[in-house]
Amino acid sequence: MTEDSTNDNIQLNRCSFYWKGGLYLYEMHSVYVIGESRTNADNAITKMYGSFYMSFEVDDVTYEVLDFSCTRTLDVTERYLSKLFIGKHFPEIENWLERELELRYGGSSRKAVLVSYRDALKRWQTMTGNL
Repeated sequence: MTEDSTNDNIQLNRCSFYWKGGLYLYEMHSVYVIGESRTNADNAITKMYGSFYMSFEVDDVTYEVLDFSCTRTLDVTERYLSKLFIGKHFPEIENWLERELELRYGGSSRKAVLVSYRDALKRWQTMTGNL
């Protein structure tokens, strides 16, 4: 955490806090976006959630993926996919994701991961104007 005592401003976890009217207010420097896709009808994710969802927190300036989550039945799935996405440049994931999934991801939701990312990318592009 950095603090600027002359202006009563604080920077913490990519949020800027500033003093106004006796309160600390904050400005976030990231975007939250979610992508959706379908999995096979017999897939446990479909039975539990109806769809497969992946959510991303993306930095406003660098477009780095700051956080990631997804619907899953096994915790290791979310941990593994997090390693693929966190720290990566969000719009450039499209360039390598399909091949990386073919090489390294043996889960039955492989296609759903790809489609969900692409859906999230479209939403992010619309939200941010980065077409």
